[in-house]
Order: sequence, then structure tokens, then C-alpha cells
Amino acid sequence: MPAKKRKPDRFCVFCGHTPGSAKHKEHVVPQWLIRATGTPKRMATFGPDPRTMQGRRFAFSRFKFPACESCNHRYSRFESSASRILSKLRQRQPLDGDELSHLLDWCDKVRVGVWLGMTMLDKNISAIRHRFFIDQRIAMHDRLLVIYKLPPREGLTLFGTVGPIFQYSPVAFAVAINEIVLFNVSTMGLCSKALGFPYPVNIEALELNHPGGFVCRVHPGEHASSYPVASDIWFPDGGVEVYQTAVLEGARDDPDHDSYNTEYFDDFSARD
Repeated sequence: MPAKKRKPDRFCVFCGHTPGSAKHKEHVVPQWLIRATGTPKRMATFGPDPRTMQGRRFAFSRFKFPACESCNHRYSRFESSASRILSKLRQRQPLDGDELSHLLDWCDKVRVGVWLGMTMLDKNISAIRHRFFIDQRIAMHDRLLVIYKLPPREGLTLFGTVGPIFQYSPVAFAVAINEIVLFNVSTMGLCSKALGFPYPVNIEALELNHPGGFVCRVHPGEHASSYPVASDIWFPDGGVEVYQTAVLEGARDDPDHDSYNTEYFDDFSARD
């Protein structure tokens, strides 16, 4: 008698816990975005099945994965704000600092959500040990967003989300939303050093009982900016570059060092 296939782990893409009901799903590519870029039931390609290498095509509306009811509800207002901000962007209206921060948060959510969704779609063939979920990655690390404007077009395309590189290191992706392209990167120390802020050194990941956790030393920073900000990352010219540093968790309140208690940090940081 053939052995039973083990079912892949079922978890909420937001918090990582087992959802209380199988009927609640999260569209990791949000439904409002699918509607804004074409017919909701249109077919899309989601890379090859890693077992057969045959292409997978199904409707965008079916690209959804388990989520807790409470988590789904918690993020509904978040998505409403993102929809409004992207509408302003498409109309070439200016965005303020809070709106840019929310857009960066939204990119974190979509990038990590698509990563989790693709591993489930692949039945986790690479045996990825999920150390974090959406909740643990929004505004956690330094971030880069480059915004490009294309000639008028309609459509929705994800870039860089298929294959082993993204599976093992989901730190970068791009999404084309009609005529707007967003290129997003988020990782520790991406831009904090170049912007003169405190930055992490000697980074070590914690064990699995600390999902997404890490330990590091904090260098106090140079208190002066330099350009290019992200010299190790190539992207095409012609876009608007947005950089945002992240305060290392717990470091600002640590009485043993005062890397963040400086005039430079207070003058140039946007968040408390």
C-alpha cells in the first residue's frame, strides 16, 4: 500500500498560527488590485510546478491562502489605505511621509504574502522553515522602493517571485500595476549606514523558537549621508527612489547604549 502523502503545514499567512476555520482565505495579491488592473477572473501564470515543470495558469482570484478571520479583518483598513495611496500615485499626486511609509508597509505585506503563498502552492518542495510571517516583517528592516512610470497600459505582473532565490531569501520583488512599477527591497542594514544612522553589525539569526529573530551589535553610525545609498543593488535609472531605515528592535530603549539618542537621529528621523 503506498504511503500517504503528508499534507503541507497549514498556517495563517499573517500570524503563522493555525486558522480556526478553513473557509477564511487571504488574497495575497489583494482583490482591489486585481479589479483595478483588468478582469478579476482573468487567467495568470504562476510559474512552473516544481514537480512536473509544467506551467501553472489559473485565475488571479484563486491565488489565496489560509488566514485567521481576525487577521483578515485587522488588515482590511490597511488595504483600503493602500488602495487610496496607489490611486494618488497613478494620478501623479504627491504623497506625504506617512503615505510613503504605508506604501512601504504594503510592499512588505505583499512581498512576504506572495512568498508564503508560493511555498504553499509548491507544497513546500524546498522544505523551507518559515521563521516569520507577514506580521513579523512589516517595517522590520531597512527598505528601498523605486517607483517607475510606464506608458499607459493595463495589467498586473509580479517579478522575481518564482524560483529558489526568492524561496530562500524573499527580500526583493517588483510589481507592475498598470503603468506604475514598484521595485522593493527590504533587509537589515540596507541603507542605514549610508544615511548616517546606527546600523547592525555581526548579525546572527536566532533559533526557530524566535520566529524571524536575530541578534547583532549596533554601530552608532557616521552621522553623515553618502551616495549611492544602496550601492550593492542594481536597478534601472529613471525611477523615484525612496529609502527608509528601521530602528533596530529594542535598541532605542536599551539603557546600555545611546546610539539613537543623538541630535542627528532626532533631526532626520521621521518616526518616534
